[in-house]
Amino acid sequence: MFAFWKEKKVFETKDKAAFLAAENRLAEAGIQARTWTSPESPMVCCCAKIDVRLVGRKEHKLLDVYHIAVASEDAERALQLLEQFQSTSH
Repeated sequence: MFAFWKEKKVFETKDKAAFLAAENRLAEAGIQARTWTSPESPMVCCCAKIDVRLVGRKEHKLLDVYHIAVASEDAERALQLLEQFQSTSH
């Protein structure tokens, strides 16, 4: 079903709890969302990919980045819901 959607990314975070809460908020509002996880990207400097674990703090570990995308026609409503949700959760 998602293969034929024109979609827009409405949410991206490294915080899994915030991701799950946002996903639930959209589901409660009846907005179908596509979710996926990707690894944190290494830093890019001078056209060379540098692994942050080698040049940064020794305890740094790459985190997962959580994404939520919705259909283009639902994007405006989803953004409004997520803005309201983020303002009430802080």
